[in-house]
Amino acid sequence: MNSPKSCVIVGAGLTGATAACELARQGFRVRVYERADVIGGHVRTEWLRGIPYEPHGAHIFHTDDTAVWNLVSKYTDFVPYQHRVTIRVRSHQLSWPLQRSELSRLEEWPQVERELSSLPPEPDTTNFATYCRSLMGQTLYDLCVRNYTMKQWGRAPEELSASVAVNRVELRDDDYRGLFRDRHQGWPERGYTDLVENLLDSAEIHLGSRSPATTWPRSRGPASPSWSRRHSTTSSAVNWARWNGAGSGSSASSFPASHSPRRRWW
Repeated sequence: MNSPKSCVIVGAGLTGATAACELARQGFRVRVYERADVIGGHVRTEWLRGIPYEPHGAHIFHTDDTAVWNLVSKYTDFVPYQHRVTIRVRSHQLSWPLQRSELSRLEEWPQVERELSSLPPEPDTTNFATYCRSLMGQTLYDLCVRNYTMKQWGRAPEELSASVAVNRVELRDDDYRGLFRDRHQGWPERGYTDLVENLLDSAEIHLGSRSPATTWPRSRGPASPSWSRRHSTTSSAVNWARWNGAGSGSSASSFPASHSPRRRWW
């Protein structure tokens, strides 16, 4: 059946792949353009001597949305995984987020206790630093948050928005030591690249695409030779779709009859 609708998605990461999967399900012909020579974006998985790793840092999949969990589980197998974090303050190993029940181990506990008893009723959202200090007091902030924040972000915490601290910095009193509280948590057994590839199953994928969008052909017909691995699109940082209405001329018959979406890598 010919499809009257087509779209272009920039970026073959998890967002772009999910958009491609959903648009294909709705009957669109989908082209995905990726700046890199591989798919996966920031969640891309590589393997070294049989061990998976993520070049851009580890990502733990977690969601409270059962529909989202069912969607990703349809495209790859997940193994159960609950992320737990600890920090070391001198000789003390503490849970992160901090638990009040563990703080009495600290030599600074008397000062910490006084500060906790005089916290404001609501966090101060002036900036990152004021938010954290109003949540846990100056002493805990200096011991556990300030220096790491400067190292991670490369700037003074006072220069960061308080929104950066929300959901990153907590002070707990419930002895729950998992980092995330979502009902569904796990790790793709074969890595995120497997998930992304399966989501892209019905899309035409162009890799190594680096040209600005202004150089794209205006034609809505079949891909021309200039739409190759050496020529294409903008940065994959922004994922978007360009929608063509009925009668645009872009249809299933516009593509080569031998088109095999999953393996059409340009």
